[in-house]
This record gives sequence, C-alpha cells and structure tokens, in this order.
Amino acid sequence: MQHGTILIDPDIRLMFELLRVSPEKITDKFISSAYERVTSIKRELGEKPSFEEVKEAMRLGFEESFGISFEEGELSSEEISLAEELKEKYASSEWLMKR
Repeated sequence: MQHGTILIDPDIRLMFELLRVSPEKITDKFISSAYERVTSIKRELGEKPSFEEVKEAMRLGFEESFGISFEEGELSSEEISLAEELKEKYASSEWLMKR
C-alpha cells in the first residue's frame, strides 16, 4: 500500500552519512540543497507528531481512500514463516553491507 520513506523529523546530514553518500556531496551546500528538495511531516505541519499519530493518520487515510476498514489480528503461521525467511535475508551482514 505504501512503499518508500515517510520522514517525520530527519537529521538530513546524518541521513546522507548513513546512506554512504560520498563525502564530496556531504557539504553544507549539498545538505542545504537536499533540505530544499526533501521534506518531512514536522516541516509541513510545523510540529513533530508521534509515530502513533502518523500511523493512525495513514490508517485512516487508507480506509477513507479505499473504502475499507482494517482489523487487527494475529499473524498466520505462513506469515510468520515468511517473515523469518525475510529476516534471515535482510538482517544478514552480507545484505546490509552490500551496495
């Protein structure tokens, strides 16, 4: 339903350092330029919402947009098994250090 990053209140400089952007690009000019192109929920609202507030707003937005309602429940054994497979792949050092 949603694929991408929803920034609540990012530290732009740290974000680019962790994403392994070359040091040449992590200059004040680049960071200022990125800040102009990248927004966040805090920047748009003028205040930082909690994670729970963002989660609830997204849930309500999806329900309203698609005319559905979500129900909380337990994961099936198949979903748990798939999650374990994905965890093995994406938590591995090999995958995390791959670029």
